[in-house]
Amino acid sequence: MNSVKPILISKPKQPISKLLKTLFIIIHIVYGHDYGFVKYKSTRHKFIIKLSTAIFSASLATVLLILITKETEELQYVIWFSSYVLMNYAYVIMLLIIPERNTFYILQEHLRSIDSEINADSSSYFLDLKILLLFILTVAEKIITTIVYCWFFDTCIKNIFTQMLYMIPFSSLEMPIIVYYFLFHATYMRLITMRKFINDRKFKPKQLQILYKSLHDTVENIKNAFDPLIIFTLLTSVPSIMIIIYIAIKDTKEGKKNISAFISEAMIASLLMAKIFAPAIGASSLSTEVAKIKVVLHDMLLVEEDETKIQDIKRFISYIEARPFKFRVLKVIHLDATFPVAVLNLCVTYLIVLLQLTHIY
Repeated sequence: MNSVKPILISKPKQPISKLLKTLFIIIHIVYGHDYGFVKYKSTRHKFIIKLSTAIFSASLATVLLILITKETEELQYVIWFSSYVLMNYAYVIMLLIIPERNTFYILQEHLRSIDSEINADSSSYFLDLKILLLFILTVAEKIITTIVYCWFFDTCIKNIFTQMLYMIPFSSLEMPIIVYYFLFHATYMRLITMRKFINDRKFKPKQLQILYKSLHDTVENIKNAFDPLIIFTLLTSVPSIMIIIYIAIKDTKEGKKNISAFISEAMIASLLMAKIFAPAIGASSLSTEVAKIKVVLHDMLLVEEDETKIQDIKRFISYIEARPFKFRVLKVIHLDATFPVAVLNLCVTYLIVLLQLTHIY
């Protein structure tokens, strides 16, 4: 899909918080994930930074692959650990080639511009604190996962330094999907504010329609830019969930694992599924809020007497019906409440087939 150039609106009165900038610059330095928060002084500076990021990430990946191969005895664990390293490097490259106009940073600037237009306080959404908290929880969950696997299954890398180095790519794998979720969550908060702004009856329908169009265009462009990362996440995470569940069932059936180990793996798989489903739930909330905006506008038609304003409101309603904030990934996967059901059906179907083919049950 060709990107649509959003309508220009006023510059944001409130700058992006220092906490959010600092967090994403640290993520860029440590993980190599470029979400647009590093500002370039020139095209040459941009080329040097992006090239340095790619080279550093490639060097880290190469060193880790060599150390993992040397220090891990079983081939299946070499493949398992190496896959996470390669997945992270794939994320690094995909994020580096996203155009600057479609980064998460640009979304934040645009949302603040909309806040300025409707007199909203950008800091009241606490987006920076929410992202920071989820980031900390994600890293903590990865550390706990590593401890669980080392304790119950003795599958950790023996060398402590290599294990700590490995935590860099391993703890970064959910960052793209977290950012993808906050793309929708941040937009959802603005739609709520927009609805409240309409309720005050002090808005101009034409002005608000322009804001709505600009918001939709920006979200759609950035979502399209992130779609390849999400497809890649699905293609790697869904098989991982099935493998975790299959191995847990197989080993429990054969008496190789106790109930504690089984519960641990079930929790790990559940957390991974929750992260995969979060963006779809976030995206579905947008259409729900848009439906509420339509109801408010229809209610206004019952009491509005100005014929010009009535026509403007009707035009705005028609535009909302044409663009209701319903999205699909690469025009194939619907980002709504049906997405988790579809993924679970796929997992259960192929898991049953796999169990039957291997004669476990």
